Order: sequence, then structure tokens, then C-alpha cells
Amino acid sequence: MDVHNDLWKKPGGIDFGDRPRDLYDNNLSYIDRAFERFVQWLKKSGIYDRTVILFTSDHGEQFWEHGASLHGHTLYEEEIRVPLILRIPGIQKRFEDVPVIVSDMAPTIAGLAGYVVDPPYDDPHMGISLLPLLLENNRHPYLKRDVAGRASFKRRYFLYRNWRWKLVYFAELDVLQLFDVVRDPEEKNNLLNEYPDLAAEMETDLFDYLKKTEGKTYRRLAVK
Repeated sequence: MDVHNDLWKKPGGIDFGDRPRDLYDNNLSYIDRAFERFVQWLKKSGIYDRTVILFTSDHGEQFWEHGASLHGHTLYEEEIRVPLILRIPGIQKRFEDVPVIVSDMAPTIAGLAGYVVDPPYDDPHMGISLLPLLLENNRHPYLKRDVAGRASFKRRYFLYRNWRWKLVYFAELDVLQLFDVVRDPEEKNNLLNEYPDLAAEMETDLFDYLKKTEGKTYRRLAVK
């Protein structure tokens, strides 16, 4: 919990300064060094070469990029885009620019452990195993899928369309936003008026998915 809420400077971390973001980076460096000691322990114990290591996060952090701080309340990129490092013995090291989600981790780890889900879990909106990518270099299932999610503490939802278009729906505030996160990664330009048909289509897809998973209906905001 070192990077949560009340941040204070850790002596074991790098001193970046005294701003909230600097304290956050200090805590990240503290955790990084602690994790380094853990890896050293794995090697000293002789189990590093047969250990799968997964390093990721459940969320990012806001520093007023969109008028708020902390996390769990909005759905902008600074809060939901997280790192993923997966180290598997026998798999060649490489960097993949394929977008994946945290929910992909459970079926991936289960597959690496030799388990098979029957019937197969097949919901590309949510988690799918990364083994086809890791073992067969099959990138297609991860590049062409819609992904849906919600904020932890609010009735706020998002839908990605092929990782370029992102629809954000704030139920409490009756706010709908459409972003091209490839050309506008900081999400400064709401393109709702420029692409009304796309927004309406994605809103329908999102509501259909929420109806299926939550059994609830929501008020439509997009205008075709």
C-alpha cells in the first residue's frame, strides 16, 4: 500500500522532490528496490529459474490531469493504463506492444499451471489467456476486441473499440465522452459531436453488455 493515499517519502527510495507526484515516484522506486531484493532471494534459493513472475497493478493514479486526484473515481488513461511485466522460464524475453488487460492474467496463469477451463471461458470483453500470444505469437485476439469496465467507486463505465476509440459514460452526471486515444492519449478532445454515429453505436454496445452482466438499463445520451 506504499503508493496509496497518504504518501510520505521513503528513505529507501529515490528523492525526486516534494510534490505529490514526486512522492509517488519516490514510493515507486522504493517498491522497485524491494522487489529487486525479492528476486535476489529467489535466485539465492535456487528457484528463480522455475518461477513465473507477474508484475502489474490494479490501477494508476491521477494528479489533476482531469480535475481530480487519487483513483477509483474516473476512467481516464492515467488511472486505468497500467504496466505489465510477465517473466516465464523458457520463454524468450521480448517487448510486446499488444494491448492486454489485467483480467487476462487469471486465465494466463491458470494455463501456465496446466489447468484447462471446461467449458472454455470466452468473453473477449473481459479476460482471455495470453498463451496464444506467448507461445504462438498470435496477436490477433488481443488487437481486435472490445473491452468494457467501470470505476471502482462510481457508476461510471467505459468501452474500448479496438484500442483506438474509447467511450466514457458517467451515469451519475449524464456525461458521455468519445476519445481517440491513439491520436489524443491525454484525452483532451471529446469527439462526441464529430462522430455521433460511432458514439451511438458504442453506447449501444456498452449498454447491451451492461444489460447482460448487470441486468440494468441506462439512459441513452448519444444522438445520431
